[in-house]
Amino acid sequence: MWKWHWFLLGIAVTMLFGARCAEAVAADAERSDDGKLQIIVFGGHPDDCEVDAGGTAAMWSALGHHVKFVSMTNGDIGHWRMAGGPLAIRRNAEV
Repeated sequence: MWKWHWFLLGIAVTMLFGARCAEAVAADAERSDDGKLQIIVFGGHPDDCEVDAGGTAAMWSALGHHVKFVSMTNGDIGHWRMAGGPLAIRRNAEV
């Protein structure tokens, strides 16, 4: 449950900075003037956003809002059994 504070932080940052955050995260982001929220979910590893906030992100997306997932690492460390290239490949495949 402690991971939800990162999701909520992402929503708060998006609400505070709107399109500027999306443009900073993705160079090809276009400013949206359609009145919809621009929600960014940050995760430490490539599969964290999907696992931790996938259902909520799907709900917001189904309502027409713009949702982006951002991974802060390539996912090659932080697992109890695996590390390195094989872990990064696995996590990217899971995404």
